[in-house]
Amino acid sequence: MTMKRRNSESVLSGSILAERFRSSQEGAAGTRLVRKLCAEGEKSEMFAFDSSYARSFLTQLRCLVQRASVAHNRDVAYNLGRIGILFVLYLLFGFIYFDLDASDETGVQAMVGVIFMTSIFAGIIFMNSVMPVRVRERTVAYRERTSFMYDAIPYSLSHAFCEVPWILLVTFVTVTPLYFMVGLVPTFEHYIFHVLMVFTVSMVFMSIGQVFACLCATIQTAQAGASAFIPICFLFGGLYLPFPQIPVYWKWAYYIDPVAYAVQGVVAPQFEHRGCTGPYPEGDCPTIQAFRGTYFETMDTLAYVEDKYDVQLSKKWLMLMYVAIFVICMQILHVIAFKFKRVVTR
Repeated sequence: MTMKRRNSESVLSGSILAERFRSSQEGAAGTRLVRKLCAEGEKSEMFAFDSSYARSFLTQLRCLVQRASVAHNRDVAYNLGRIGILFVLYLLFGFIYFDLDASDETGVQAMVGVIFMTSIFAGIIFMNSVMPVRVRERTVAYRERTSFMYDAIPYSLSHAFCEVPWILLVTFVTVTPLYFMVGLVPTFEHYIFHVLMVFTVSMVFMSIGQVFACLCATIQTAQAGASAFIPICFLFGGLYLPFPQIPVYWKWAYYIDPVAYAVQGVVAPQFEHRGCTGPYPEGDCPTIQAFRGTYFETMDTLAYVEDKYDVQLSKKWLMLMYVAIFVICMQILHVIAFKFKRVVTR
């Protein structure tokens, strides 16, 4: 660096100017200030943040729920597809089992079968439909998490929260016509409890779909893995193989089947004593002729159902609580899978 004086031909180099500045009064003051600041900096702590994220957990959750809700509302095919498939399927069940007569053993078993189907089919549709959506959004979520935009917990919970109103809407729209076409108990209490149980079971299966979508590398493997869970739900759900008939070494499958708890909760209320004086033989409540291998036995309908399917009317709310626990457990697995399992490496 060189500097030319206006009124002189002499040239001063940069080193000479630096030397003159250090020897001046102003240069000495500047040197003392720099040394003072350096000494104070050695004793101070490093610059740090309380969190790796710029916003709090609640702020992240609120923003992610809003974004996920907008994305779901715009996905018309996703929402209308679920409603359309279940509506047509349940209408078909309603026409097949229209005004079902449950005054004999065959009718009672058919009624239990309808209740079982309404409890599980909605969940299967929700599980299979949520996996492609979750896999499609997974790559963007990995990139944003790597940039510390948000944590895995609020992101996973946001996708569960935004599904709640849609699953509730689909449940009401599809279960309502089937419920009254088949001839289930036409009281508000029984109807609401039945819809609430189907909604909770659907949340369980939707959560299972989200877990498999986070664990598997492709949508094909996710659907294959989730499909392996469906036969267990059918076989050990309490319809084809009631709990008293399950071998001891297979009872564990019954306990991990959310459909089994749903069936326990919604079957008995449909045969509850209403408008009668009491159970058979003292009262006039409904009875059936139960076949016992070599003879027929007259039994109270509710007692027959409770004995054959190992259900209890008094435990219906407890069964609903158990199914809700399944929802919580599946969402915990969903969070863990998304947080620690990364199937997209770039």
